[in-house]
Amino acid sequence: MRRLTLSLCIFSALVLPVAAHAAPPASVMGISAEALSDGSIQVRWTALPDPTVTAYRIYISQKSILENEGAYDDFETTSDVVPEYTLKDFDHSLPKFYLSVMAVNAAGEESQYFVEETSVLPIPAAPSSESSASSSSSEEPPPPPPPPMESSSSSSEEAPPAPAETLHLLSAKALSPTLVTLEFSSVAITSVDPQAIVIKDPAGNVLNIKQIIPNGTALMLETDMQAAGVVYEVRVNDSIMGEGGLALDVIDRAAFFTGDTSGILPGTTPADEEPGDVVNFTLQSTQQENGLFTITAAWQPAPGAPAPASFVVRQSRDGGETFGNPETLPGTVAGARIPDVTPEDFGLSVYVTDAQNRLSRGVFQSISPSTGSIVQGLTVPTTVVTTPVAQVSPPTQLPPKKTPLSQTGAGFSLILTALIGGLLGWKKMHTKRQPILA
Repeated sequence: MRRLTLSLCIFSALVLPVAAHAAPPASVMGISAEALSDGSIQVRWTALPDPTVTAYRIYISQKSILENEGAYDDFETTSDVVPEYTLKDFDHSLPKFYLSVMAVNAAGEESQYFVEETSVLPIPAAPSSESSASSSSSEEPPPPPPPPMESSSSSSEEAPPAPAETLHLLSAKALSPTLVTLEFSSVAITSVDPQAIVIKDPAGNVLNIKQIIPNGTALMLETDMQAAGVVYEVRVNDSIMGEGGLALDVIDRAAFFTGDTSGILPGTTPADEEPGDVVNFTLQSTQQENGLFTITAAWQPAPGAPAPASFVVRQSRDGGETFGNPETLPGTVAGARIPDVTPEDFGLSVYVTDAQNRLSRGVFQSISPSTGSIVQGLTVPTTVVTTPVAQVSPPTQLPPKKTPLSQTGAGFSLILTALIGGLLGWKKMHTKRQPILA
């Protein structure tokens, strides 16, 4: 009897603390953000079904959190589990924010990995009526106007009316080979098509505008590929006006900018054909000793097509309905190996980019790792992923207590393979850089 009692005591001491320790929450996905007219930012995400989750933390950064190994500037914590939060106290002078979300449980543990982020261009906050009133009350009243001077001219003649305030186009600048920003003297409003703005090169050739995006006192123009070093003239017409019906100035409605240095060579035009997709795209699964799986992807460039500048890959855990963040691989590889994949269906899309950063339509394959059977293969719409501009980040070592990223159900480390195969991959940790919230 004493031996049985002693055995039970030892079992309780060893097992119960382990059982009582709750696992950290899963990673948060479905993150989106919207800049509101009052200057605040509304952040939303998909709520976790975990009953131990008691709050969420919204991380904010001036740079991409995922592309900078989890580094962020500051965060705010919600007071409940409602999957949305409004950011108000932040530096409105910054042009762009990157946001990510993690869940927090009752033990204070948070999600282990950043797997999604979103970016937003905040709208400058209007000054409050209280601050305006206090500033106006602190100022001394203006001195009374001087008495009118006698003039020899007829008293019946009236002074000409003061010119009305107008909207001025201040400057134009190329931010990338396909993005131009126009800066105005106040908030510019346009509800017309891109024909309200015309961009021409010195020869009179029109640079096509695909989209106009309002951004405070600026308008962002998405254009066709610019010619590097060419000086463009941009003109706006009366369809663009300021808030309150402020008319466009009759003089300040034109500006010049130089084509981005990454654009095409002057005198040339981009080829009409988009890059060809890879062929012979296959997925194979191999079970690891830990019960998880390694997925090996292999492909070949399209026969007769120019050598790819790079490949862009994205993973999916729901049969291709949603995708994770894109990762860029060198154009010299012929595949990728993804370790530590869970038994659920795993999908991978592959795109080809050329020297002009154009993107192919993309191909997709999905596999059931536990059976090794191909679930589906299809062409992915071009809109699933944007053209990448950065290379894959170098490997980053995680703290020992972290589990592999792919075990969380999102995110994965890529292992590139050339003809035989190589190794490359990374995972993210979150670290704090500097305060950004007021």
